[in-house]
Amino acid sequence: MEAFTVHLSGYSRGIIIKKVEINRNLATFGVNGDDSALALLNYLLTAETGLDAETAWKEYLRVWAYTENKYN
Repeated sequence: MEAFTVHLSGYSRGIIIKKVEINRNLATFGVNGDDSALALLNYLLTAETGLDAETAWKEYLRVWAYTENKYN
């Protein structure tokens, strides 16, 4: 079972994300809600493209902690 399905289209200038599907059972992966899911996807894309993965990971952890504290 995948966490995300990302539909891409190639263009002369690069790749564009056309559609993102988020698995609604992301708790299996330790994700707690849509905001956390999007932050995790951002981290994965950032890391895969060689950009600042450390900052993206810290943002994921910040969003995850905010959401966790919001409902506890």
